[in-house]
Amino acid sequence: MTKTSSLKGVPSEIKQVLNWELSDYQYQQFLSKGIIFLQGEIEEEMSFEFAHELIHVTRLDPPMDGDRKKPIWVILDSPGGDVFAGFAIHDMIRSAVAGGAEINILGKGLMASMATVVLQAATKRFTLPYTQFLVHEVSQSIFEIGEKVSEGEERVEESKRINRIVMGIIAKRVGMNVDDLIKISKKKDCWFDADGALKLGEHGLVDQVIEALPF
Repeated sequence: MTKTSSLKGVPSEIKQVLNWELSDYQYQQFLSKGIIFLQGEIEEEMSFEFAHELIHVTRLDPPMDGDRKKPIWVILDSPGGDVFAGFAIHDMIRSAVAGGAEINILGKGLMASMATVVLQAATKRFTLPYTQFLVHEVSQSIFEIGEKVSEGEERVEESKRINRIVMGIIAKRVGMNVDDLIKISKKKDCWFDADGALKLGEHGLVDQVIEALPF
């Protein structure tokens, strides 16, 4: 493997290419071991790339331990993002699990908003000790200037519908009534540390707090 840090005097363009090659090599190494990273804001491109990676490691070239498929690990660190991209990632994980794959998620850093929804799709949910979790209402980022009253009402009702789906996914996995979760998250952000996430509802936002990497 090329160590780019020792390439003194090499033109920046060549260093950039070597960095790309190193990054691609590391990416392939992780993927061959069934490790996928979800880092940063959840959006359409992330959802698209994740679907490709998940199909690759669960269907096309799954990591093996003898004659058994190894668990797939998703390393998640995200401030949340687009609701529909989050739904797509969540459903891809659930479909893989329904097809017999073991998909574990390890949370680190920040697990906010739609990231907490994605987390609930895992076979087993893990977190590192200082990960912070955020559950809150779905937010609207667009206000239609000049919209009719009925249009505004429809938009609000649609947001409520989507919010109930989001909260329903979380509530079902953590083991609490969806209306109770909506009530505690209404008009405010609900922050949890790892210990608090473990204690939410009957089953928690996570299954286990760990200190050592489990793979």
